[in-house]
Parts: sequence; C-alpha cells; structure tokens
Amino acid sequence: MNSYKACDDEWILRKTEGTYFLRIGDFASKVNWSPGTFLDSKTFLIGNTKFKLRFFPNNPCSTKEVVNDNGLETDVIDNNNDRFIGVYLYNESNFDVLADIKMTLGGKTMALQKQFLREKECIGWSSFLSHHQLLHTKILNREGKLEVRAEITTNWERKVDQAQSMTNTDLLQGVLRELSGLRKEMMRMEARMNKQVLQETTWPQCTKCWESLRPPSAIYQCDGGHVICEDCHEGAVEKCPSCNVSFGGRATALESYLRSLN
Repeated sequence: MNSYKACDDEWILRKTEGTYFLRIGDFASKVNWSPGTFLDSKTFLIGNTKFKLRFFPNNPCSTKEVVNDNGLETDVIDNNNDRFIGVYLYNESNFDVLADIKMTLGGKTMALQKQFLREKECIGWSSFLSHHQLLHTKILNREGKLEVRAEITTNWERKVDQAQSMTNTDLLQGVLRELSGLRKEMMRMEARMNKQVLQETTWPQCTKCWESLRPPSAIYQCDGGHVICEDCHEGAVEKCPSCNVSFGGRATALESYLRSLN
C-alpha cells in the first residue's frame, strides 16, 4: 500500500466574522490625486487571516477587478467619463481564503459572496463611488472624513503548516495596534471636549469697560467684590464704578481659576 505525507489540496472550515472600521480625513481633496495613486489601511486580523484595504481616490474607469502581484484581471467594463473611488480588500496572509465581503463607504454598501482570495491577492471595486456621488451627496461626515466599514466573514482557509500560522507575536502586535488606535481616538475626543468647554465658557467682565477678563490679564477687585481689568485700573480709576468702593488689590484667586480654564 502506498502512503503520502499530505493531500494535494486541504482546506479547513474556520468561519470567523469581523468588522474593521476607519475614517480617512480630508477625502474630498484626495480625488485630485494622480490616477493610480493609492492609500493603504493598516493590516488587520479576521480570525487567522491578515487583511488590508487599498483605496484609489481617482480611478479613471468603471470595472470590477481581481488583482495579484503579477498582473490585472478585469471583468465588466463600463466606459463612463466620470472618475471613481476604487476600494480593494487584500489577503496579506500566505495562504488562500474563501470569504464574504460587505463594504460600506459613507452610506453606500456593496457586497461580494464566496470570494476566493489567493495569498497576496486582492478583490474589490474600481467604481465603488463616483466623484459626483462623493461630492454632491452626504457620503462624507461633517468633518469631511470618509467613514469606511469592512464586514468580512472568512469561511474556509487552506490548511497551513506551523511556519505559516499566526504566531503569538503577530496576535500581540495586532492587539497593541488596536490599543494604540483607541488611545489616540480618546486623546482626540478629550481635546475636542476641552475645546468645546473653552468655547462655552462665560468669562467675567470688567465693570468699567465690559471687556472679558481672560488670562493673562491682571484682575483687580473692590471691597464689594466687583472686578476691573488691568487697563482700567491703571487708568486712574480709584473707586469701583459699580459701588463706589475703593479697590483692595489683585483678585489672585480668580486669576488662578481662569488660568486653569485656559
């Protein structure tokens, strides 16, 4: 009886669902990039498979394409004069995978079912959005960013040996990248909240000129509790315009509090 070490083609059923979300800033300006210029996302994991997204902000033709390292396979061609946003999903792993793909850019969603992605190959849409749709419909958010959501289900993976499988280091690096992204997002949110607090702050006013008392201006206070700015105090104002009481000196506690808000 003859025996063989391995079958020619082995697959593992490993169904895993995952969602990758990102925002691309100032996307409207990127449609003026030269055709062929692209933008890559960071590598992300769905199950045991490494993926990345590639965006072409200024695609000249409308086709559905499958691309690999050696060339380009083009399916349906539509001779449209408009320019398009192309988006592709790359299989960055060194094994093949069968996947379902659901891609959302802004409010538009497109899907591909049971797509066979060879290692280092990609599949996607060269005409996911036209420039007219991007610029004249509500695709971008209020900050001008393009919000992207990739929902991927890996159904089958080719059998991989130990050398090919994901290592603990790969997994740890993926977790650290996610934590770093969350930390940056929290810092941006904190900065926006602090800016909003400053914008909504009602500053005290000088009782003579009615200008806002903002740091680092010195503030003087009368015995009745009214405050006056440094310029008015130096302008030979000896008594409070509100209560005609003499000024007692600097309002250092108030100055310190206002500096903490700045």
